[in-house]
Amino acid sequence: MAAVTLLPLAPESEVELRDWATVFTFRATKGELVILELFGLQDPTTAQVRVLAHVRNVRATVERPPERSLYSFPDREHATRFANEAILCFEYLGCVITSELA
Repeated sequence: MAAVTLLPLAPESEVELRDWATVFTFRATKGELVILELFGLQDPTTAQVRVLAHVRNVRATVERPPERSLYSFPDREHATRFANEAILCFEYLGCVITSELA
């Protein structure tokens, strides 16, 4: 597994990420419900990549908001490996995976 640091998610965390380049996005859906959204964001001044994850239980309803987490990786390779492993788990749960970036 990639070297990862779970960061506290606060309003200033998302503000800090606004100028970071999006390197990947993935969405996992089951029926009409979005179960997972991953956003890989790279620091414009370093190789660091943070992954913002929105995760919902596969049995949740639309009204229940997803859990949000922020992970930090030393580079894009580690962040991408993390995302690929997460996506594989959701594929096993029967979710449909899409990506907005190629």
